[in-house]
Amino acid sequence: MAAGETHGWGYWAGQIIACAVLGAGAIAGGIVIIAVSGTGESEAGVGEGVVSIIVGIAFLVTLVWVVRKWVTSSKEQRAVYAWAIMQQQGARRNASPAMNDARAMSIAAAARDGELTAADIANLQALRPEVPFPGTHPSEP
Repeated sequence: MAAGETHGWGYWAGQIIACAVLGAGAIAGGIVIIAVSGTGESEAGVGEGVVSIIVGIAFLVTLVWVVRKWVTSSKEQRAVYAWAIMQQQGARRNASPAMNDARAMSIAAAARDGELTAADIANLQALRPEVPFPGTHPSEP
């Protein structure tokens, strides 16, 4: 990775912080909802509290997955994954909101794993030409 190119830290930090805050917040909120349900201070019931706790657990499971991906990936792999996600996200923001998140993540995973061709990378680069590809370009077959 050349000096001045993206490292993908902002993307990964954002994901980790969001999952941690939302997970802990949903669990704490669920506990509070359960504690005050039936006291007249809240119209929410135990069911809403349980749902909130389940959502919090889902965020914490996602946090574990994100941290594991961050730890097991090289700096270049993390940067390439983040770049591919953000290229697609930027294009979606400016064009079609119909882009599927799961598809975007699968394309980013293929980029991270070095499975994209030079043409695939060029297509992603064309979505936001001002953001350079942070990885090693594959050679054309």
